[in-house]
Amino acid sequence: MFEIELSQFFSLVLIVAMVSAGILMLAGSIRERRCERELEQNSLHCRVCGHSYRRDGAGSSDLQKCPECASSNLTGPDRRLG
Repeated sequence: MFEIELSQFFSLVLIVAMVSAGILMLAGSIRERRCERELEQNSLHCRVCGHSYRRDGAGSSDLQKCPECASSNLTGPDRRLG
């Protein structure tokens, strides 16, 4: 059949554990980047008072009111002022 020495078996176990740890770290990194990207897309920064807040709704309106100072802030892909 298939023969394997004890040292080879432990080496195989170690390699499998290291590969598994690497895959888990890569998956965690991908998940973290996805969450950061989603948070960046759904957060706004008030141009008057500087307060950061989450966008209300799914982008249904082009103007969002700041919860701190109640000023209107532009939303959407292009947030330039002029």
